[in-house]
Amino acid sequence: MSSVEVRNLVKKYGDFTAVRDASFRAETGSLISILGPSGCGKTTTLRAIAGFETATSGDILLDDKPVNDIPPWRRNIGIVFQSYALFPFMTVADNVGYGLKMRKMDRDQIARKTDDALNRVGLPDSHLKYPRQLSGGQRQRVALARALVIEPAVMLLDEPLSALDAKLRDEMRFELKRIQRQSGVTTLLVTHDQEEAFTLSDQIVVMNNAVVKQVGSPREIWDNPNCAFVADFIGIENILPAERTTNGVRIAGHDFAALSDAAPGSDIMAAFRSSDLELAGDEAGQFAGQVVGEAYTGNYNVYQVQTGLSEAPIILKTGKSQRLSGTINLKLAPDRIKILERD
Repeated sequence: MSSVEVRNLVKKYGDFTAVRDASFRAETGSLISILGPSGCGKTTTLRAIAGFETATSGDILLDDKPVNDIPPWRRNIGIVFQSYALFPFMTVADNVGYGLKMRKMDRDQIARKTDDALNRVGLPDSHLKYPRQLSGGQRQRVALARALVIEPAVMLLDEPLSALDAKLRDEMRFELKRIQRQSGVTTLLVTHDQEEAFTLSDQIVVMNNAVVKQVGSPREIWDNPNCAFVADFIGIENILPAERTTNGVRIAGHDFAALSDAAPGSDIMAAFRSSDLELAGDEAGQFAGQVVGEAYTGNYNVYQVQTGLSEAPIILKTGKSQRLSGTINLKLAPDRIKILERD
């Protein structure tokens, strides 16, 4: 198994910059997600690690050794593509053993390693089936087995669960994590799904517009997003223009106590989750709002509340048994407000 480091990676196509000065590290045996919207540069970064793209500048290192000049087939990297890329006219066993066949292994070795890989992904009796006879989740497992059977130093997963329906995707997240932990192979996962990244990862690399915006553990990024884009992308619903004051922050003339390193008068953003707001009585409330929209999501009621904090309504989440209408009073605990740089 190998560590992976991306150091000051730049990838340009003519005048277009797909990746700009990206840097992060995946320690041996860890699982890192590269998370971001479509077109942010995450798949290009993965392809550069695989060797399918040549870096314009910067380095890709495996076990601290640059591999920029090493061709893909000599990097010992297993890859699972978004479409799985299984050979339709080969059996499952032949698909899984294909990489071993290309390495000139003898037939007995291929059979033994193929059996082991299929057992590892929970498909011990699927050797003679064809991809068309398998469910989406089973095809995904075959693709994983094919990547693992070559005993790669690193495994790269490009949106591996995106073709599955929601329920199966949830199930396969846990299977994918189990398989990765069991194999111990260093894994980099490209995804635009925040829940997937938070469920699976030891570290998350958040990208936008070709730039790495933040690197941290799921808990670090959830609790302390470092800019408005990251906060918005991980699902913080209320992100409002604000100004730093001596004792806290001012949002549209309303003062809140909040900790910040920004200097007084700084142009910043204040962010808080819909679940951070609390209902309050007339005297305890910090500001009032008018309920202008409601949605029931199963476990929660979600409300749009028009306040003086911004032109657009803010979002409030309550338990499903709590129904609101008309004018309500709200309060916001100071430690719930996150102070962010403007993007």
